[in-house]
Amino acid sequence: MRDNRVELAQKLIKLTSEIRTVRFDSLNAVATKPVNFEQLRKNAKSISDLRLQRKTAVIDAFEKASNVLDDKQKHQLHDYVAELVDEAWENEHEAEADEAEE
Repeated sequence: MRDNRVELAQKLIKLTSEIRTVRFDSLNAVATKPVNFEQLRKNAKSISDLRLQRKTAVIDAFEKASNVLDDKQKHQLHDYVAELVDEAWENEHEAEADEAEE
């Protein structure tokens, strides 16, 4: 169970880092003259895909852990994963707010 949690945390960190890298690339695309709109489209799609991967990583971890637990443990896992999902979505909304400010 702990290995799954560590694996999930690593995936979330990696995907969040990739999202930030693509966002930085988007800023560079906007800063160039003329603006590279094709690159901006590509980056928007990449960010969307990475966010989806981040969400499905949480779902996959929940399913993987759920398959080996008894009912009481599944309930505890549900509570824990719910917290992780809330945290991941909160981080995503913060990132979106940061994007809106830029």
